[in-house]
Amino acid sequence: MYTPEGNVRQCNQGKYTFSLDESADGTKLIFNLEVPKFMTTDALNVDLQPTFVRVDIRGKITQIRFDEDILVERSRV
Repeated sequence: MYTPEGNVRQCNQGKYTFSLDESADGTKLIFNLEVPKFMTTDALNVDLQPTFVRVDIRGKITQIRFDEDILVERSRV
């Protein structure tokens, strides 16, 4: 999940639809990942870091890198 230089590699192994948007006032970054309708939350594992988010859905990794650090302690999943 990392490049040879040690940077986080972006990937979407499950081919899930996602969006990464900024709020109208510019204070929030909104990451939306569309998963199957009848999936239980037990099948999801979210790892939120200051520079990236990694979502493991039944062994398929979706990993998105952020341009700027985020405040993990003020984030909601």
